[in-house]
Amino acid sequence: MWRDRFGDASDWVFAFSGAAFAAATEPSLAAPVACLALLFVERLVHLETVVPSTDDRALPTLGLLFGLALASHHVLGMLLLPLAMPTLARAVSVHGARRLLGVVWLTLVGLTAYALLPLRALGRLLWVLVGAPLGASAGAPELASERLATALAFLADALSPAGLALGALAAVAWVRAPAVRRVGVVLALATALPPLALVWLRAADGTDIAAALLPAVGVGAVLALSALGQLCERALPEGRVHDAAHAAACVVGAAALLLPTVLPLRTRGLALVADLDALDDGLRRDLPRGALVFVHTPSTYARLVAGEAEEHTRPDVTLVPVPFLAYPHAMDALAAADPALAPMLRAYALEGRLTLPELQTLANDRPVLLEFSPTLHGGVRRALAPSGLYYELLPGGTTDGDEGEGRHRTKQALVRLGRALDPLREPRTRALLVAWLADAATYYADFGDLTSARACLATASGLAPEDTRLRDARPLLDGAERTVDLRPALFPGLAISTADLADRP
Repeated sequence: MWRDRFGDASDWVFAFSGAAFAAATEPSLAAPVACLALLFVERLVHLETVVPSTDDRALPTLGLLFGLALASHHVLGMLLLPLAMPTLARAVSVHGARRLLGVVWLTLVGLTAYALLPLRALGRLLWVLVGAPLGASAGAPELASERLATALAFLADALSPAGLALGALAAVAWVRAPAVRRVGVVLALATALPPLALVWLRAADGTDIAAALLPAVGVGAVLALSALGQLCERALPEGRVHDAAHAAACVVGAAALLLPTVLPLRTRGLALVADLDALDDGLRRDLPRGALVFVHTPSTYARLVAGEAEEHTRPDVTLVPVPFLAYPHAMDALAAADPALAPMLRAYALEGRLTLPELQTLANDRPVLLEFSPTLHGGVRRALAPSGLYYELLPGGTTDGDEGEGRHRTKQALVRLGRALDPLREPRTRALLVAWLADAATYYADFGDLTSARACLATASGLAPEDTRLRDARPLLDGAERTVDLRPALFPGLAISTADLADRP
């Protein structure tokens, strides 16, 4: 009886976790991939409870789920294969290798999304399958220990630290118990593999982290509630007399795991929705007419595309997703949609970066806005002027007067934005603002406006006092009189080219 109750409670812990709520507000593949992964784990657990009996009807279902997961996000889908290998090996030893034909066949059925691609796309299909789009991100932590700590912090925030600790203890107990060892191995691997995958992927974008870790949150909730259930089984004997006590223990235990993440949802969760909508004003709705926007963050690009698909308010704005320009035929598609971009795209293909002359040529005819990135070449960075949440590239270069005027307009825009945001209540918004302030401090220090750079770092430190990068960057400005490069302190994993250093004034 208690197993049913605690099983139902684990569903609620996962459904009301901050991770699941955040995934529902972000245009990403986190939700469908998590759904397929959790269904896959459930079928594995079922097989491990019936093997070596003759009930192997769940085997073909594994193939279909695996194929669909590969078609949704092939790198995260591949994480399911190590989970299934022990189970498939035992199934082959009992039923023979012919039983795997159904698994392979339904895997191919799940992959029909790839099969429907035109034959001319075979080259880009192979490029995607080898995982080239998921190369190391410039903003990702360099050390594997830091990336693993980020993953564990995500799980602790979603399940609460107590839930994460209980899940780890339950996984150890299940693996050590001979009767349920096989199931315990499946659940332990399903929880541990996604954080380890982030060490390999070096994901820095929040959507990639959520997509990889959301299945681990679901399995972790099951493990945490199973630990509470085991404690109840030992402390409260079965029987009608103690049935109410079991139910009460289930409610109290689930509440203890849920409250740290559910209580902030009404304020933090609703604030996230309101804050993202307010940010959309500066990111998309209030842009100059005919603007050309260069976006450097995949999550920003996904949000802009999703918002425009819903509202259709800015068809005059052209988006250039810089991280995706290396994708096969991406430049051809952009040049076909807007022929004026062709010279800039050719220069990008040759240089591997945005080049100043081509950007200035574009800026002669239309507003050119860039989302700031520390990977921008120094010449491009110093031709920018602040413009709200973006930076505008001026065709004749940026003077001190241009920088001061842009800084004044940006300050006014931030004041209006600050009235609509509550970063102290909503951690996602706080993280976005801290990242924006770090970029702004880098820009101002590189331009020579050290007073504004200090103000940005001070504000960011007030929002994130635990961020050691901000503390390391502030001494670089002490006593400085000219330009300062804050990138080594604020972006320690960034590779700075020799040409960029030589171009500094």
